[in-house]
This record gives sequence, C-alpha cells and structure tokens, in this order.
Amino acid sequence: MWLEMMSLLGNIDDAINSIQLLKTWCQKSSTVKRLTADLIHDAYRVLLQFQSPLRLCAGHVYTTILSFSPVCGLTEHYASQLRVPYVVRGQPARWDAKLITTDTERKVLALKFFPDGKHIAMGDDRGRISVWSSSTGAEIISTDASDTDVSACSLDISADGTRIASSMRIARLIFQGLTLFSHLTQLNIWDAITGSCIFLLHNICSFLHEPGPFIAFSPNGLELRCWSKNGTLSRWDSITGRMLSSHEFPVKDCYKISVSRCGSLILTEHHQTSMVQHFDKVLTIWEVREGGVVSPLQALLPNPQDSADPGASYHIDRPLLLITECHTFDFDTTAKFWDYQKGLEIKRMTFSGSPRCVTICEESKRMAITTTQLPMQIWDIESGTLLAHCGGDASGVIHAAFSPTEMVVASVDNFGVLRTWDIDPIHSGSNSNASETDSHPCRSVSASRSGKNVVSACSGTRVVLWNIAEQTSLNLEVPNLDDDVIMSPDGLYFICGTETDSSLTNPGWALYETKSLQPLYTWSSRDSSRPLYGTFFLYDSTLSRYATFSPDSGRIAVIVPTGRGEHHKIEVLDIHHRKILWEVDRDTIVRGIAFFPEGTSLAVVYEDGYEVFDALSGGEIYREFASLPDH
Repeated sequence: MWLEMMSLLGNIDDAINSIQLLKTWCQKSSTVKRLTADLIHDAYRVLLQFQSPLRLCAGHVYTTILSFSPVCGLTEHYASQLRVPYVVRGQPARWDAKLITTDTERKVLALKFFPDGKHIAMGDDRGRISVWSSSTGAEIISTDASDTDVSACSLDISADGTRIASSMRIARLIFQGLTLFSHLTQLNIWDAITGSCIFLLHNICSFLHEPGPFIAFSPNGLELRCWSKNGTLSRWDSITGRMLSSHEFPVKDCYKISVSRCGSLILTEHHQTSMVQHFDKVLTIWEVREGGVVSPLQALLPNPQDSADPGASYHIDRPLLLITECHTFDFDTTAKFWDYQKGLEIKRMTFSGSPRCVTICEESKRMAITTTQLPMQIWDIESGTLLAHCGGDASGVIHAAFSPTEMVVASVDNFGVLRTWDIDPIHSGSNSNASETDSHPCRSVSASRSGKNVVSACSGTRVVLWNIAEQTSLNLEVPNLDDDVIMSPDGLYFICGTETDSSLTNPGWALYETKSLQPLYTWSSRDSSRPLYGTFFLYDSTLSRYATFSPDSGRIAVIVPTGRGEHHKIEVLDIHHRKILWEVDRDTIVRGIAFFPEGTSLAVVYEDGYEVFDALSGGEIYREFASLPDH
C-alpha cells in the first residue's frame, strides 16, 4: 500500500532513498534478523529495477514487479499465487548486478563518485559538468553546454563534496560564428550544489595529442594540484583561485602519466638516451610532499623494455602498480599487478580482447575491466576471483568508478548510458553474478516466423539455438563470431557473421543448418573454390542490411563486394541445391536488400535509388535512380 501511494504521489525518488537508508541501517545493526534484512534488500532492488513503470502507474506493482521479479522474499510473501502464464522464458532466477539505468543523452568523458557515495559527477564533450543521484539515476544539476568540442576531461571532487574541479581539453570552439581549432585546456572549479562556476583558474596551452592535465584536490580540499605531460606541477588555492606555486619535473615530456588519488604519487614514463643513442623507456614514481615539492620515490619497478605492448597503460595506488598490456598478435589484454615496494609481480590476469576501460579500487582491492570482447567484470585482486560479470549491458563501458562508501560500481558506455552495479557478495553471493549464462551475453537475436525457434549470437564464439515450445537450447561454437545473426522464416537455417580470419573460418558470413549445426555455404573475403566459398566481405557488418531469406526459406539473397571500390554483386543462392541461381553486378553503394512478401520479387536499395528484380531469374522489373549508375 505504501509503495502504491508513493507512486500516485509521484515520490518514487523519496521511496528509493527511504528504503536505501533502511537497508543501510539493517546492514549495520546486529539486532536485525537475516530474513528481515533480505526482505528490505529485495524491496530496494524491486524499486530500482522497476522504477520506470512505477512512475507511470501504481498498478505496475502487481502486473510488472511481482510477476517479473526473481523468486525472493517479496514474491513468496505477497505473490505466491500470482503467476503469469505468458512468461514462457526469461524470468530471472536471482537479482542481477545492475541497480539503475539512466540515459544521460551525452558523450561522457569523465566519471567520478562524490566522497559520500550518494552522487556521481560527469564531464561531457560539450563542456558540461553534471551531477546525478547514484540511488535513483536522476540528474540533479548540470552546467550549460558551451560552443566547444571537448576531447578530454579530468574530474575531482573536494572532500566535503561542495566543489568540483575539472580539466577540459578544448579541441574546437566557435567564436563570432567562426570555427577555431584550439590546443587549450581549461581548469575550472564549480559549485557542486548550484552548478555555477566559482573560478576559471587557467588556460593551459597543450600539444595536439595530449589528453590534458590531471587534477586532484589535496586531502583537506584547500589545494588543487594539476599535472601536465610537459613536466609541470602547478598548485592552486581552491578557495581563492590563486596560484600557489609551479614546479618543473626533473624530466620533460612525459609520454605517459598516472596520478594516484589525492595526488600524492605520480608515475611517469619518459624516454632517456642510452649509451648507444637509443631512446629507452624509463618508469619513475614521484612523491608530492608538503609545499608541492616533487622528489623521486625509492621504488622497485619493472623494466618497460620488457613489455610486449609499447602502448601499455599504468594505474598507480599505494602500494600497487597496475600495468595493462594488449598483445597485438592475439589482441588479448594482460593485467599485471606490481608491488613497487617489494619489486614483485603479485598477480597476472589475461582477458580476451583489447582494453576499453580499467579501474582499480585501493580500499577493497578490486578491479573493473572491460574489453572489446568482454563486458565489464569485477575482480578481487588479492584472490584473483571473479566477483561480478555485469552482462551484455556493460559491453560498451568506457568509464567506470568505484563508490567510496558502498560495494557499488558506476559505469558509462559509449552511448552515454549510466548504470550502477551491486558487487556486494553479501547480497549477490560468492560468484553468483558470474554465471555461465551471463558470461556469454546476447549481442543479436533473430526468430522464425512462428516464434518457436530463436537464434542468438553471444559475445565470444557462442551461438545459442532456442526451442521455445520445448524450452530447450543448443550451443554452437563459431570461431571469430561477429555480432549479427539471422534465422530463416521456417527456423531450419540461420546465417551469422565471422569477423577475422582463422584456420577454420574465413572472414565473412556462413549459412548453417539448425539440425546438423554444420555450415552449408560460406561467403568470405578472399577468393577460394566454389561452391563452398564465394567472394564476400562488407565494411559495414550489419547483417540484416546485406542478407535476407525468402519467405519460403528456400533462397537467400546477399550483397557481395568484389574488392573493386564500390563495385558489388547481388547473388541469390538456392539453399537446398547449394548453387547460385543468378547474380548481377552493380557499381554503386548498397544500403539494403529484401524479398517482397510473395517471394517472387527482390528489392535492392542503393545510395541513389532502388531496383526490383525477378527473384527467380534475376531479370530487372523496375528501377529508379536520382542519377543512373554505370553498369
């Protein structure tokens, strides 16, 4: 009843905050029974996951929340008799790690939790600083967008949470109607309550490819420190905006730099000339002392010349140094944890794909990592165990931050979607969020006309075939699987993409039979013998735009680039006889292809027009172009 009233009053945010306070109190109190604490936790997860429908209608408490929630205390106490018969498959067995999801509708360049963990600060490519609620995902304040394009951003927040410092590298600005390219970096301090700019500290001229200075408040919040790759450390009074001092590093032109929290440690990678006039890479850790004095720290560091990746990145926090390398021969990512006080490598982990985002948390000794092949994962550094696999929603994460007060991680993907994740083992259970199903999140899905058969392409190499009526599934490993998959209308065939070359599969697409799970026909990027291999490769790998099944599932039409500029072939394959029925050459960019519902005609859309063909003979029925292409 209380939740229904809060929904009718439009106070779902207050309901979430109230339940969160109650949940926190239950965790700290030793007198609360486990059953009660679990019930409060389930109520909190219900509010977070279903807050969108609850904002629309109180009736969603019964039609959405209790029906589609995992089996938990709420469903056992209040919905034991409620079962929705049309939920055939997909009701979760447990709460997943995801807490909230909010579309910020902006390109986020930096992400930072407030010290109290209740708010999240962001900086975007239009120079805006915004503050969001970590419990509800609601935007609290935002500065105005500027007529600039920001290419890099660094953020820090004062210890009392009242000020936000930003360092933004301006790539382009508009002045009196003119577009100007800039190499400036702006340092600002903002009021975290009102969003107003307190100080514009400095405009720093930087080099074209520099990411911009790194900034950090001192522990007492009275001082702001700024490091740039040209070897300069500047100190500012964060109350008055006055520069306190500027110091030169003993080394110039640091090619890489990593700054610990509160700015007490700095790691630099710079080059020095050896005896044979070679430029060797050197790693140095610098300690920032009182008054901004910079001195090298006695540390036992690995030799950067031993790294397999010249583009290795570094993350420093006492007493650990994280070195992230990407191996070019297999595009795997290696994360090495180095104790620079003992001079020992204490842990090494390997992940598929190139790194997108790597973040470590000093207090909890945990790491969040996302690669081009794996969604975001949370690892315990000391034990090397996987704590949470965040699923397909975290596939494009480019920024992540750990909450300083709770076992929560915030992430933003390349579409600007903000999500928070629960990584507390008390609620998720040891490794419960790292299930076999979640380790292969769905990237693409297609169904037969009847809806009884479904095929999904997952991250990695897995294709899953689902029989909805029998509630069974089959797994197929496809080497170098791409994201796209299409099922035939009768559910007997499917086509999937392969993106890189291997000894088993050439890059291109492959046609499979669902019964035998064997490839029947393959279009590849390099010439080979027919009829098994054709000549096929697309730079835009959206499969549904360049391949289509006929309504009777007996034919498949594809667009086949020939490797000569914009020249393409249109091919129609007889699936049952494994032969090409007809093909037509076109020297123009293709945008899409589809059979007409009766299956006797085929439409092909180009950049400048379209054509309709006889699907059996390949004869042209009709065409219309803005300008006729050369045939």
